[in-house]
Order: sequence, then structure tokens, then C-alpha cells
Amino acid sequence: MLSKIHKDKVTNVIEYILAIILVYCNGSWLMFEAKSPLQLLLIVTVLVYLMIRKSWYQELQFPNIWVLLLAVFPFLSLITNIHRDINLFSVIYVSASYILLACFNNKTFVSILNRYAHFIYVLMLISIPIGIITLVDYSVLSVFPVSINDLFGSSNTNGYYNLILYTDRVVNDLRTQSIFWEPGAWAFNEVFAFYWFIFIKQDYKKLPYLLLSLLLTLSTTGLFLGILLLFAAFIKIPVKEIRRKIIYLAAGSAILLISGSVYISTTTDINIAELFYEQVVEKFTSDSKSDSFEQRVETTKQAYEIAVENPFFGIGKTTDETQLFITSGLAEIVYQLGFLYLGLYLVLFRVLFSKLGWIISCLFIGIMINGEAYSFYILSSLIVIYGAKNFINVNPFHKKFAGHPENQLATIK
Repeated sequence: MLSKIHKDKVTNVIEYILAIILVYCNGSWLMFEAKSPLQLLLIVTVLVYLMIRKSWYQELQFPNIWVLLLAVFPFLSLITNIHRDINLFSVIYVSASYILLACFNNKTFVSILNRYAHFIYVLMLISIPIGIITLVDYSVLSVFPVSINDLFGSSNTNGYYNLILYTDRVVNDLRTQSIFWEPGAWAFNEVFAFYWFIFIKQDYKKLPYLLLSLLLTLSTTGLFLGILLLFAAFIKIPVKEIRRKIIYLAAGSAILLISGSVYISTTTDINIAELFYEQVVEKFTSDSKSDSFEQRVETTKQAYEIAVENPFFGIGKTTDETQLFITSGLAEIVYQLGFLYLGLYLVLFRVLFSKLGWIISCLFIGIMINGEAYSFYILSSLIVIYGAKNFINVNPFHKKFAGHPENQLATIK
């Protein structure tokens, strides 16, 4: 029989492996190259780890009512939309993920989230030097073979360099994206790690690296959320040294952006002003040279019109062929599963970010969820499952349960 020390070592290794699989299942290029095998690997790994926790530690928790609602609702939507073309695989995968992950007790589940954040931080430490090197000379990536994926077409100009722990598109857009298919997806993970380490773990030493990684990603949504997190940290962290550090980092970030823009403008033929307009301004304003803005507005409007016509259950999880082309997670949820599901989702999503306070947290999750159609990817699922497990903590009608030791994030050091 294994001793407790050996059991703990084995479970630590399994948790790290599980966390890595979870990260790669959250919109990495590997996921697009082998989606079904990777998702199957995730489900099998979760099942194996659940059996180990049950066998060695007698830990197995029945999902609570909130998780069951999250998991059952897509099937109810499927039944009410039986005449439509529904993505049954997506329904089963999302619901199974909710149920299985919720079977871990809260302490183990938080530990998994912690491992997830740590691997994101490792990817940040990898992306920072590569991002700086490629800003100076992007051609260094050309020594690596180009991978092609139909997501962006079948030509070499639409391909990407795949270094397994780092990927980048063949066409230089001056932004890092780590292992993910685009910078916005990377930023979604970065801001989660940012919040986790600063507000949950209170590991302020990581702040410069978290911020620099976001700057190199240059995602509009990521930068907005990073500014919100810095502001929240400044007003909520009482330590004067940390507040002073935040001021220095904010000033340093502005200097880096300006000096970097000047350097690129003077040493390359890249028009920084035009690139900034395309990546930031054009996302919020109409432009005669691009129909991107109008297309997003039109499809988002269409999504909410569909939701108004199908307010309770939406039109179900759509297939790749029938889904709307939208970049908003809020629109994605509401037209597929309706307003009731969206309301529950937002309430549970906010639980993890409650340390930001009501106003900042609501603004934060609104931008975070709306910024990417990432509502049913695994990180979002982890966040709402955490919310379902700890909703009672922030429910003012059940304050007497708030001190239960199993529900405290501080149990994970």
C-alpha cells in the first residue's frame, strides 16, 4: 500500500497533468488540430483522477443544484428545439464537464484551478522573451516549419509557427498569443491568472510579469481588464509598498508602449498608428475599409433578436455550420440557451471575482465574457463551477455557512 506521502506526490503529478490538458483544451492550436481526441483525453483524465480521489481519500462530492442546472439546461434546450440542427456532441461534452469537475470537493477543485493558473504563468514566462525577440526581429521564427489549419485558410500566409509551448502566426501582428489561436484567447487566460495571483494568492512578486505579458499580447479586451485589475488592486490592497509598485508599473507600462511604438516605427515599415486603429479603434467604430464592425454589430443584434423570440431555452447549442459568427460570449449564451441561463451564468461567474467588489467585478466580468465567445470553453466552465460550489458564500441569506473551511480559497497555499 502506498503511504500518504507517496499518494500526495502521485496526485500532485496528476493534477499538474490535468491542469495542462485543461489549458490546451481552452482554445489552443493543438485543440483545433485534434479537438475530439484532446477532449476525450480530458474526460478520461478527470474520471481517472476522480476514482483515485475516491479510492485514496474517500473524496467524491455529488454536484449541487446549481451545477445540475448548468448541466441539465442544455438538454432541456435540446428537447424544446428538437426540430433544429443541434450540436449534440457539444451538449454532452459541456454538460459532462460540469458534472464530472463538480464531483471534486472544493479544496481539490481549487487546487486544480491553482495548477491551471500556474501553467498559464509558465506560458507567460515563455511568451515574454519570445515576444520581445520577435518584436526586434520577427524573422527568427522563420526557421521553424509552418503549420496550416483551415480555420484561417489553407495558404502559408494564413499558417502559424508551432513551438508546442508557444505559437505565432506567419503574418506578424506584433502581438503574442502563447499556445492559443489568437491574442484575445490568450488574454482571457492571462487576466484569469492575473486575478488569481494578485487577489486570491496575494503573490505580488508576479505582478510585473503578469502585466508585461498582457502588454505584449496587446489585446484590446485584455488591456481594458488589466487596467481594471490594476485599479482594483490599488484601491483594495492596503499595503503602501504595493500601491507604490502599482504606480511605478503603470507608468513603466505607458513608457514601454510609447517607446516600443517609436522603435518599431523608426526601424520597420510598419505603420503603428494604422495598426493601432485596426486593432483597437476599428473594433468599436465603423470604417469604410472594413466591414468587421458592421458584421459584429449585425450578428450580435441577430443573436439578441433570436433570444427575444426564444427567451427561455434559446435555440440550442448550434453546430459549426449553423452558428452565428459572433465574438461576444454574452450573445453566444443568450441566443443558444436563453435569458434564464445567461442570468444564472453571470451570477455564478461573478462569485470567483467577488474580491473586486460589486461595481468593478460586474464591469470586469461583463467585459471579460463579452470580449470573446469563450462561454463554453473549459476555463469559463471551471469559473462557473467554482461559482456553483461557492455561491452560498456570497449569498447574504446564508451567511452562517460562509466560514465553512472547505469553502475557503485560503486553504490552497
